[in-house]
Amino acid sequence: MKALVVVDMQHGIFNKSLKVYESEKLIDNINKLIDHFRKYRLPIIFLRFTGTFLLMKGTRDWELLSEIHFEEGDLLIDKVKSDAFSENQFVELLETLEIDHIYVTGVISHGCVQSTVYGALKANMPVTLICDAHSNFSADAKFIIESVNTRIYNDHVELMSTLEALLSIE
Repeated sequence: MKALVVVDMQHGIFNKSLKVYESEKLIDNINKLIDHFRKYRLPIIFLRFTGTFLLMKGTRDWELLSEIHFEEGDLLIDKVKSDAFSENQFVELLETLEIDHIYVTGVISHGCVQSTVYGALKANMPVTLICDAHSNFSADAKFIIESVNTRIYNDHVELMSTLEALLSIE
């Protein structure tokens, strides 16, 4: 079964002085994917980073963005490491749900998103990075996104746009 993984779409990442690159487009693309996966009753796994100084548990910054189509009862994994595959709860959930392919979206492109994609590769989990549904808040954000997409593609990871994913997932 396929699953959508939404990485760290939290208030604290979007409330920085340097804004997440093309945040409205990012949120729109991720919401389209969430709605599509939900329509086909495919799992959506939200990841939420918990830090000791930033994104601290229980704070507003730690909460998922209200603009994201998260619903009561959705799957939510709190994590403390960049690579979700380093978190036993995440790996166990994939096994329990018999997930055999994940589609990765979210923030930060060159942080938790990239780490989770490489974690999937290391775990021999087929993975697709949605190339227009990840971002970051760097001054060189566009370059970073392009670099991550190129690096991931060169490492034989499937890349798809949001539209391509919507058309291929049923």
